[in-house]
Amino acid sequence: MQAPTPFQKSCSNFERYPSNLIQQPLYAGSTVAYETKLKNEDKKLKNGESRLFHNPKAEPIAKFREIKYSGQDPAKSKTVFNDQEFQQWLECQSLALSNPLSGALAAQADPKCRFIFLCLDSSRSPLKITRRSLLRLLTYHQVMSEFVDFISVFGTQEGPADPMFASFCEKTSLTPNPALHIPQLGRSGRQLQLCYMLRAPAPKTNRYGRNLEWSLRPTAIHHQFDIVEGTTLWTVIRGGEDIYEKIKYLTDEFGRPEDRDMSNAATSFRASLLIHLLVAFWAMEQWKPYVVWLDSIVKERTGSAAYGDRSQSLHRYDHNPDEFRLIQLLEDEITLAIAVLEGNIRVAKMLSNYYQELPQKPDFLLGSSCGQHIHEFTHELNSTIEKMQIDLNRAKFLVKIVADRKGLILQYLQHQENEKTNLLTISMRQIGLKSHREALAMSIITVVTLVYLPGTFVSTKKAFFSTDVVKYQGGNAFSYTALMRWLEVTLPLTAVTLVLAYIWFRTRDRRKEQYELQDYVMEKSLPPV
Repeated sequence: MQAPTPFQKSCSNFERYPSNLIQQPLYAGSTVAYETKLKNEDKKLKNGESRLFHNPKAEPIAKFREIKYSGQDPAKSKTVFNDQEFQQWLECQSLALSNPLSGALAAQADPKCRFIFLCLDSSRSPLKITRRSLLRLLTYHQVMSEFVDFISVFGTQEGPADPMFASFCEKTSLTPNPALHIPQLGRSGRQLQLCYMLRAPAPKTNRYGRNLEWSLRPTAIHHQFDIVEGTTLWTVIRGGEDIYEKIKYLTDEFGRPEDRDMSNAATSFRASLLIHLLVAFWAMEQWKPYVVWLDSIVKERTGSAAYGDRSQSLHRYDHNPDEFRLIQLLEDEITLAIAVLEGNIRVAKMLSNYYQELPQKPDFLLGSSCGQHIHEFTHELNSTIEKMQIDLNRAKFLVKIVADRKGLILQYLQHQENEKTNLLTISMRQIGLKSHREALAMSIITVVTLVYLPGTFVSTKKAFFSTDVVKYQGGNAFSYTALMRWLEVTLPLTAVTLVLAYIWFRTRDRRKEQYELQDYVMEKSLPPV
């Protein structure tokens, strides 16, 4: 079958995605920026440095689930391992024709519903799909260029890239577009197209089944719905199998038949709303246990601050700076959880508002037949939003508790430091008093020594007087003259010694004071650092 020329040219230039899309934004610079980003990843891939892509060997790169025909038949699955299989699964004979103006491009029409799950080991690992296959997919389905931003969140990284990224984009084409009208593919050119990202906490368990920590993992959703033909496209990027298994159960024979009913556009539209609710419920259901886990960690790490023994007993709990650091990390984690929850709520509200406004648009053909479905959808989605709001309020309450107890622990740390400082001050005061006593004793010894030194010097045999001051003659005699001479020499010598000692001590003290004054003046005259 012959596809229209604009679509054929777009598919032939799939390497230039998104600049090759039929519908281009008013500002062309945005598509050029996206194209450059993807080309840079291709260059890095050749050097083995690509964060977003890698070349797997014998690993699945994508999983498909399709409902080909109308009715309530269960979906069929297929796993694609390489670029050639991927091209065949898209049922394109060639996406790079030598002559883009001739030749068959598409083998048959799109299925009534197609799910494409791009495989990756985790949200922090590269996509297993090759760049060429990804561009084939995005071009073949004319996926809006903004989806590149959602893809860029994934890839090799030590931590979550842009963990607070939460966005909702839509491109609604309700009026006929001849370039996108491809009856052979089952495309009327009148479609809804939107993409959004939600994040949900996921536990990491050890071999004993205990939750050691949690991580906030993203899921990117792209959705197209043809309002005339009722065909539906879903592209899901998720590091894990949980959403795949949920959608598989919903569209399998075990699910309700009406949930996979694609008999007409209205029933297909209802089925597409169920997938939105499924993703929203996935993004909500693990927040409550995550917040409960955070609450238990808050009590474990900060409970001693509020309920610990603060008396002077031997059983008093003393905090350390490492606890303060761990509590700061806990506060950062809760703050990030609050930001992610707020982003989820904002995206869910935008999704709800988008569908609420659809029936009011005159070109929306399903307004009358799907009005009740939209009402039920928005009601259930708003209920899910309300539950996320409750978890958000609990998280905000937790972060306030952590902030208050962190301040309390900081006060305790300061109090403990003050206690140590006071003990050190008391110890230093005792040492100072002891040193003062020793200095006083040494001063007394020095004074006594200075007083007795002249007399001792004069009284020795080897000093100025070589005779004894007191001499016994005839067994009991006293020399008054010798005593007076001793006093005449000793007393002046003692006085001179004391005066010289006083002058030396005063000179030393004055020099010390001058040096201290010079140091003080120099310190004040230095410029501030």
